[in-house]
Amino acid sequence: MRGIKLLIIALCIFKVIDAAPAAQAVTPYTTPPETPSETPPETPPETPQTLPETPTETSPETSTPSQLPPQTQNANLNFPISGNGTCGVAVGSRCPDGFCCSAGGSCGEAPEHCQAGCQEEYGVCGVPDSVRNVGFQFNTCTENNTLAITFDDGPQEITETLLDNLKERNVKATFFMNGHAFQNHCIYDYAPIVQRAFKEGHQIASHTWSHPHLPLVSDEEIRYQLEFLEVAFKKMIGAIPTYFRPPFGERAGSVQNILREKGYKMVIWDIDTNDFKGDLQLATDLYNTQISKSPEPNPHIILNHDRVVITSTTLGPFEVDDALKRGYKVTTVGDCIGKPDKEDWYRDIGKPEKRDDTWKCTIEDMHGFGAAPDGTL
Repeated sequence: MRGIKLLIIALCIFKVIDAAPAAQAVTPYTTPPETPSETPPETPPETPQTLPETPTETSPETSTPSQLPPQTQNANLNFPISGNGTCGVAVGSRCPDGFCCSAGGSCGEAPEHCQAGCQEEYGVCGVPDSVRNVGFQFNTCTENNTLAITFDDGPQEITETLLDNLKERNVKATFFMNGHAFQNHCIYDYAPIVQRAFKEGHQIASHTWSHPHLPLVSDEEIRYQLEFLEVAFKKMIGAIPTYFRPPFGERAGSVQNILREKGYKMVIWDIDTNDFKGDLQLATDLYNTQISKSPEPNPHIILNHDRVVITSTTLGPFEVDDALKRGYKVTTVGDCIGKPDKEDWYRDIGKPEKRDDTWKCTIEDMHGFGAAPDGTL
């Protein structure tokens, strides 16, 4: 009997074990996949941003600095700007804004100026502005066989004589005008000259209201210098120029960003006659030397100042006659960079306003800038 009972107990235990569930294998914990929300997003997952193929109105035809290798721009503004192309610690002068100072002490834009050994206290290093700012900055014309003669710091009474000389030669020029850079010369007082130049097909462009050193002023002041002159142009010619030349060629700091923001093209130069010194022989010699180094068909933008009497009476006409003899097409900056349409030169094109008591300047509107007591800028 005892053996039978033990057999029965063993059979029961076996049956219980056989009925128990099998042990499950343990797997590592993984985060469950996300389930879609009730209303899936209409836009696809974020992808790396690409720049538009076409430029926007406020960023005209140019690569943004973020697309290019870095550029250092630590030039010490206390150093004087070089007037002869030399720079660096040996001579104590810096290159004009946007140019590089080579290890050997010369200003330029070639790799030997901007890369190994570049002296960053005396210019930019890395990518020169003319490369960085394609489509925004113009140091010279882009169309072969073209030459743009430009005039800064007007208008003044002598500008009328220059317009007569240009009309006689059937040539168009570009005028980078100030609003109130000289206490006794307010642009509204010369409105007939501004309007004549505009009607005769010359290109009217901006050069700030009162000619400050832009890199040394606040962003608010930079905007004021642009916008106060825009108001004057709109009143006198019914349009706002979109081409700009910075005073002294200085364009460091936030100057370029604000110009881009406002839709301007920035125009520099590649031939400087130093006509502001009032020395006709020096100016003609500099013109001849520089243009001979880079003859036709190489294009050029020439810097002059129509407020200087010898420029409006003699130097300007000489440059036109000589350039025509050399085979150049003498024209406006807009035309010489392939933009002959005046809708590119100006915005908000409409009709001039009637003169009223707002067509005036005050000492206060100069904001402490403008010509020194001796008349120099």
